Amino acid sequence: MPEVKTISGQVNANGSVGIEGSFNSNRTGTGLYTVNFNNNVFTSEPIIVVTVITDGESSTYTACASIHDASPNGFSLSVQNLSGKSKDFPFNFIATSAQ
Repeated sequence: MPEVKTISGQVNANGSVGIEGSFNSNRTGTGLYTVNFNNNVFTSEPIIVVTVITDGESSTYTACASIHDASPNGFSLSVQNLSGKSKDFPFNFIATSAQ
């Protein structure tokens, strides 16, 4: 039976690691981030789920996130408001894969 491996964490709006995990992160532009997994945890592309944290905005503020370039080594992420404007926000993620 395959072993399931999981990495989860939180990235701050400035791209720094918010909640420690087996990853590092960077902000590469307004609303643009990269997350790199450490220690070759995954041998195949994991399933990745991201939730944008909009605390501090109005109670009806919504942002969307799009995952790009997912691989066993990490992923890129873009965050926009519903008008399509890139915006910096913190986010949580979880990546998991059967190995």
